[in-house]
Amino acid sequence: MISHLNRIIRFIFLLGLGAWTVYSMLSWVSSQYEASVDGHSLILGVFWSAVLVLSGSLLVEKFLPLLSISKLEWIYQVRPTGQVKFNAREPIAQIVAFSLFGMVLGAAHGQMWLWLIISCLVRLATGLAKKRSLPSLLTAGEKKILSAASLSVLDSGLVADATTITHLRWKEQAPTANYLVLAGRRFFRRPHIALMMLVIISFTFSFSGIFGAYSASIFLLLWSVVGADVARCADFSKLHAPGHYKAVVLLFHAVPAIGIVLLITDPAHVLVHSLLIVVSVVWAGIARSRPRRVDQITYIDSGIAGPVSPEIIRFYLAGLPPALFASLLLLYFSV
Repeated sequence: MISHLNRIIRFIFLLGLGAWTVYSMLSWVSSQYEASVDGHSLILGVFWSAVLVLSGSLLVEKFLPLLSISKLEWIYQVRPTGQVKFNAREPIAQIVAFSLFGMVLGAAHGQMWLWLIISCLVRLATGLAKKRSLPSLLTAGEKKILSAASLSVLDSGLVADATTITHLRWKEQAPTANYLVLAGRRFFRRPHIALMMLVIISFTFSFSGIFGAYSASIFLLLWSVVGADVARCADFSKLHAPGHYKAVVLLFHAVPAIGIVLLITDPAHVLVHSLLIVVSVVWAGIARSRPRRVDQITYIDSGIAGPVSPEIIRFYLAGLPPALFASLLLLYFSV
């Protein structure tokens, strides 16, 4: 009885906290939109919002499929009964979360309820449009388990390899000894990287009117983080190849970032912005693409939010301090 009561109280508390967070976010975004409504382009806003909703839904579907069956469900539920039954909690939670995101996106363009409906329909379409055969449902279950496990496995190399194998697009191609060509082939065989880049770009343009001068800094930080996956496409350490190919590929990765930041901010110091972007992207990409793992965890009492682990903090923030510093400098020169 007491355990059930605790669950109810916890659920009500979390529900209230989530509702308050969403309401505060919507209020702030709406106020920012009203303050800068004259600078908004309706056509561009609709275009980038549509790209963000579609690419975001496809990306979520790749890592957290809406419909899936785990091997345990197949063994103990589906095969004995001969009926496929889905757990409704996770799909409903996904649809609600994505709809709320669409609501925030719509508030950024003065069309809150319209984009809530659009986001809900798009998430349903991308989740239900694929063929629901048993092999595809089992594969979706493996992807979902991998995505959930990757949040708790403190081994970047293992997580990156598992993610690559799961989402790899197999395609026969002629052999080549050109390492840059191999890096390009690796990139195009990992479509989730391009999807993440598209989500970051569309997110930046969709909320540029809301975040203002902060948009370029947020974009640079996110672009630097995804640079680790780009750098792994040029990791030929197992072939005993030179290690400079990562830097070369990351320089290519920095070129669109320079163009997008210059387009958003229209700065007076173009050279300074370009140098900050190159340094941030290359440094963070190389640092975060290196294998890192946590073998032993120690906790210290923070005195504020309970115990924290320095090893876990260092694991997740590896390579980010220089990128964060470059983002702050970018903000300073943009204001």
